Amino acid sequence: MIEDKNNIVKQLLNYLRIIISEYKDNIKPETIDYLLNNNIVEFNSASTISFFVENGVLYLPKRIYDIIPILKGHELYGVSPNDRRKIEDYLDTNTTYYDYIEHVIKVGITPYQFFEESLLHEAMHLCGSVGGNPLEEGITELKSRELAQKNNIKISAYGYPKETEVAKTLQEVIGKDVMDQLTFIKTHDRRNFLIEKVGIEKADLYKRVFKDMILLSNGYNIKIETISDPYIKAEEYKKLSYATVLEYIDEYIEKTK
Repeated sequence: MIEDKNNIVKQLLNYLRIIISEYKDNIKPETIDYLLNNNIVEFNSASTISFFVENGVLYLPKRIYDIIPILKGHELYGVSPNDRRKIEDYLDTNTTYYDYIEHVIKVGITPYQFFEESLLHEAMHLCGSVGGNPLEEGITELKSRELAQKNNIKISAYGYPKETEVAKTLQEVIGKDVMDQLTFIKTHDRRNFLIEKVGIEKADLYKRVFKDMILLSNGYNIKIETISDPYIKAEEYKKLSYATVLEYIDEYIEKTK
């Protein structure tokens, strides 16, 4: 466990340097100084396998050390140790959480691999990318996948597929450069930033998408709070749909062509 943490600290530092190099103009200098000069990785002992970032610290789910021995009992555990998505497919969001579960089992995942596959996404949060709601998690995952693709970094590329698809479609509206900057701007400052950069109409579209995704995901979020079975969680996520959001973004794109 300690060895895994030490190796994650080293890998995280590599990822932080890549992110800082890519987005140095969008990350606060004091954030960079803090991240490169402090202990920012700890274990979370809660009964969850979710990662979270709080007060500049990344908490790794200690619970995974209890889960993996259970996974080892699956007949397909470790049958395909090289089971990974192709890097060129990272921006394809046509995946499900069932696909991720299958990957975890077939690759015979270790705790370190489990941490590493999500580490770039969490490093983005440490650098200031906002999360905690559907759209902003989708944007963080989109930027993580783009950066992984550009730098040949192996990640899971299964997280937040539906949210990432919305973020990717919205990026067509506001442009990649603006989305890159937006990623590191606090939620309450995003509307004014977008008004300045792309105008009030697109800022209003962003606001509408942001609010509608929260409303559409509320039922899913409430249900999974009490669910530990990954297959049931995957089934609940399968029911979640942002189709109406994608429809009116596409309509806006067509209207403004």
